[in-house]
Amino acid sequence: RETKFICVTFMWSMAHSCSGVIIVLCNKELKAIIKRPTHALSLMRSTRSVSDMRHINASTVTVMPKNT
Repeated sequence: RETKFICVTFMWSMAHSCSGVIIVLCNKELKAIIKRPTHALSLMRSTRSVSDMRHINASTVTVMPKNT
């Protein structure tokens, strides 16, 4: 009985982990955040809304350094 519980728990965990990986692999925005986290942070700090960020092509955006 305990063996069945452990196996079912493991399979449940694996299924939910795999679904998260599939979501990341199929979502352009999440892939961009993972590949370039500093670029994603600068986009989040900007005044643009989330809906505006969907239309930004990450390869054409330049990030301006802060004035110190």
